[in-house]
Amino acid sequence: MKKTLITTLLAFGTLCTSQLSQAEDLVQVYQQALTSDPLYQAQKAQYRADIEALPQSIAVLLPDIAGDGDYSGNYQKNHEGSALTGGGKGTFRFNSRGLGLDASQSIFDFGKWSAVAQAHATVKNAAAILEADKQDLMIRVSTAYFNVLEAQDNLKFAEAEKRAFKRQLDQAEQKYKVGLSAITDVYNARANYDGSIAQVIADQNDINNSKESLRRITGIYYKHLTPLANRLRLITPKPNNVEAWVATAKKQNFSLLASEFAEEEAKQEVHIAQSGHLPTVDAVADAGRDVQGNNGFGRQDTTSGTVGLQLNIPIFEGGLVMSQVRQATAEYEKSQDDYVDSYRSVINDTRQSFNDVDSGISKIRADRQTIVSSRSSLNSTEEGFKVGTRTIIDVLDQQQQLTQSQQIHSQDQYSYIIDILKLKEAAGTLNYKDIAEVNTWLNHTGKSMPRHKRGRARVKKTSYPVKVGAPRKASGKTTQSKRPTTTNHKQSAQQKPATVAHKSQQAVLPPPATSANVNTSNNVQLEKPFSDATSNTDNDMTTSSATRPVATGSTGAQTAMASYAGTQVAQNKSPQPLHGQVDIALAG
Repeated sequence: MKKTLITTLLAFGTLCTSQLSQAEDLVQVYQQALTSDPLYQAQKAQYRADIEALPQSIAVLLPDIAGDGDYSGNYQKNHEGSALTGGGKGTFRFNSRGLGLDASQSIFDFGKWSAVAQAHATVKNAAAILEADKQDLMIRVSTAYFNVLEAQDNLKFAEAEKRAFKRQLDQAEQKYKVGLSAITDVYNARANYDGSIAQVIADQNDINNSKESLRRITGIYYKHLTPLANRLRLITPKPNNVEAWVATAKKQNFSLLASEFAEEEAKQEVHIAQSGHLPTVDAVADAGRDVQGNNGFGRQDTTSGTVGLQLNIPIFEGGLVMSQVRQATAEYEKSQDDYVDSYRSVINDTRQSFNDVDSGISKIRADRQTIVSSRSSLNSTEEGFKVGTRTIIDVLDQQQQLTQSQQIHSQDQYSYIIDILKLKEAAGTLNYKDIAEVNTWLNHTGKSMPRHKRGRARVKKTSYPVKVGAPRKASGKTTQSKRPTTTNHKQSAQQKPATVAHKSQQAVLPPPATSANVNTSNNVQLEKPFSDATSNTDNDMTTSSATRPVATGSTGAQTAMASYAGTQVAQNKSPQPLHGQVDIALAG
């Protein structure tokens, strides 16, 4: 029997290890999404199309050279000859051919130069939009990934609640059979048990739907995903000042930069429209040779060429130019309002994300203590139900309260992680390093931490005997409860179990652990730096002394951004994130 049990446990452990080794983590899912997400791939294609505006605008400023040639057969009938020679009368058939070369060079065209400035803004706008979409992909992948984990947690809690309700139902039926409880207790227990079955089915469906949402991004259905570690690291923003994050967002948020470049595009469009009132000057030149056969007056072979300046002065075009100027001006005003809206939205998102991260830490700590308290309350209520001081309704309510607190804790943990990523997205500093860092918070080993170490306060699993009624007189023998006392395997054999007072029917719990009495060998620090202080410059995520160039009102900034975009165009690459210049870390 023992050999069979050991073999079964080993097989189960091997199966769990095999499934964990096949589970995909956040980094692997994100890397798959980089090549499979249709929205991001479409934006990459749009970026490649938008950057062609720059070479096209420059091309119209360069010389325009064109060549032409012709060859034809001719039929000509002369009814009169030359008065001097008398020749040329009659019918002639001859060939003619010609070659020509035309060249033009724009000397002054304000509209063309404005188009070049507009193309630079277009390229920078496309680069900013692509980077914003890449950060959005990180958020969408992370959200879909942790939605699956949250749905799995909910199913786990629902199944545990179902087992607890089944146990309560069995106890209620047994007590009813022996006449210790009413039939209503059985009905109440069965109602909760049936409801838990429906909840398990609903949670299983939520898992399937969450996985389908993830498949929409990656194109792959993941059967197993690496779960979150039992103990989540709680980190605070560094610097812990919302104004510092807002200042960084104003400089580096890619959506805000895209709106700024879009405004510049609209401004240059106004200049292009206004150039319709201005004259243009072009240098023109042409050369050619025409050869014509004998047409009765002899063979002809001529070579010609011209060089000059061509001035074009617009006088009246039916009000077309004035209408185009009004249209471009209205669109420019719209782009200004769009920029203001984006500016306010970025500030609002940054502040909200900062507040969400800050409150998320407190919520998770409170959730952990709530779980400990709910579990203790459930244990004491069950003990009270056994001795008749509490009803089955009390037990069922406490069981639901415990499940609800566990679900809230799970939800708050995943929301906290997403809020961290959203804060860095709002600041414009979200990159692959952050995804890799969050990936280290997952449970890659598959080792489950003991339950009593999951909360700040520890709950010992020792079953405490309950003293009911008046104390008995001392008789030299210790009165034992009929309920057997079980002891946790980690507790000392000499440890005496605590008792529960009759009035409260609640076990005496140790005080909640604080930063002063937490055993660091068994508990992870709640506030730990996002990156170690010994990390190199590339991995250091603290604020750098360098600042990212801002396009508005800065010639050097525009030159730097244009040079950056031009380099990406020449190499036919997507622009890489301009990280490492200003990056505020999330650290303890």
